[in-house]
Amino acid sequence: MKLMSNLLWTTLITLAGCVGSIPERPTWESSDQQLRCMVNLNGYALSYPVDRWANVPLITDLSVWIDDVSNAQETFKQVVDTIQQTNSQAVFGTYISGGRVEPVFRQYPPEAVAKDLIPEEWLRTDYPNYVDLSNHEAADTFADLIGDSCRNRSGQIIFLDNIVHPSALSTWNSWVDTCRFLSRVKKNINLLGKKVIVNIAVSPWGMSDEDVRLLSEAVDGMSFEMPFHSLARGNQERTQRLIEVYRAWLRDGKIVVLIPVAPIESCNGSFCISRDSEAKLSAGLVMMIRETGDRMYVAWPFFQEAPEWTFWPRKMGDPIGDYEFEEDGILVRSFVNGKIRVNSKHQVVAVE
Repeated sequence: MKLMSNLLWTTLITLAGCVGSIPERPTWESSDQQLRCMVNLNGYALSYPVDRWANVPLITDLSVWIDDVSNAQETFKQVVDTIQQTNSQAVFGTYISGGRVEPVFRQYPPEAVAKDLIPEEWLRTDYPNYVDLSNHEAADTFADLIGDSCRNRSGQIIFLDNIVHPSALSTWNSWVDTCRFLSRVKKNINLLGKKVIVNIAVSPWGMSDEDVRLLSEAVDGMSFEMPFHSLARGNQERTQRLIEVYRAWLRDGKIVVLIPVAPIESCNGSFCISRDSEAKLSAGLVMMIRETGDRMYVAWPFFQEAPEWTFWPRKMGDPIGDYEFEEDGILVRSFVNGKIRVNSKHQVVAVE
């Protein structure tokens, strides 16, 4: 199937909101019952048992690759309908880039703003498909175009990708300029009755208090693909700082999504030991951090059965006091129904 032109997709954007939309929810779900959420849900989900992917409280982004199916719009509708029928309370969103512009769209709904809507001089010279957010006119126009693209989409969330903190790439936009842009995106998205979750390239423990505050004011939620970086493990000061930063956002009422990413060292079919143990470690960290009512999740692939840590908050009950360090890299916390011990140095989490 050939890639659709931007002109045709502009027409189809308006149709995205007409299929299987879910009524707006007044507040975010908490993770009191389930830690698991879905990230990057796509049309292949229809090939797997529904209970693996539809019955979750939060799906950050759903999109369909148009080369993978004969009718991306219809496949999108089928997935949305299945989510609604399985769990009418589920909150889901769609994906769009907060950095890149694209000459041709490959996903439905469109994964980016059309490149021909942005003057060439507004793009970065080092990364030609990325908008220069230090140019405030460019940033404001880009934010407004994102809002326009999301106007009629289904779901309650816009999952905004490709945001970079300067600590991850020193030559990138300043954090002040980035958060200025994000604030405008948030305003536009909130006017549509939706929330924005931003996926950010950063190790949160390395952010300053000011950077943490700026981000909190600029978004409704945040996700991280380096949620517990190796440089923080085994280092008590950095681990404490990481927990402090996450808790600051949770106190502000944000939703925090941890997206475990690890090298695939040993795979058997669709089961990957390295990634799965990384996810369990992230879940253990969340149990050290979260309080009852917090909105903190760990991403899990839609094609795998729910892991054992999915229902830890329900199984363990409310926390009794705070976490403690037994030694560098080993944290333990007591709950009404037992203890959880996290050994980040050896990537082991034990429920006692």
